[in-house]
Amino acid sequence: MRLLLGISVAIFLISSCTEKRYFSNSMTLDEEMWRHNQVFGNSFTISDSTKRYDIFLDIEHSTTFEYQNIYTTIGTMFPDKKVTEQVIPINFADKLGKWYGKCQSKTCQLRVVLQHDIRFRPIGEYEINIGQHSRIDSLQGINSLSFVLQELDGLD
Repeated sequence: MRLLLGISVAIFLISSCTEKRYFSNSMTLDEEMWRHNQVFGNSFTISDSTKRYDIFLDIEHSTTFEYQNIYTTIGTMFPDKKVTEQVIPINFADKLGKWYGKCQSKTCQLRVVLQHDIRFRPIGEYEINIGQHSRIDSLQGINSLSFVLQELDGLD
């Protein structure tokens, strides 16, 4: 009986931890380089203003990436065409050079939380554009970018 209960709890925990993607988009960067003029655009429609979401930026970079951190510009266009823009730093490694994220021999996967537990108001079409905002024109060693809008469970 205990074994059956333990298996049931394990299955529940595994199934409840799966990511519920509402929207996702990826961009592979030519020559493993994120150029200053490359904007990563993401458009999606929100039809329910009561649902909550997390927004992530997943970055795949080489283990030879030269920088501990970079700056990005996040531009959001709302359904009413209002636009906001923020400059956000992204840390790739700690002060000793140890990479954040999950690394293999040649690449690392870094997940950056852009926003946590948010609601979109009003409903309609949103556009979120991400650009690199560093002093360096081309960041060598950035392989790909992925934008993930994850719907959270309806529990408050």
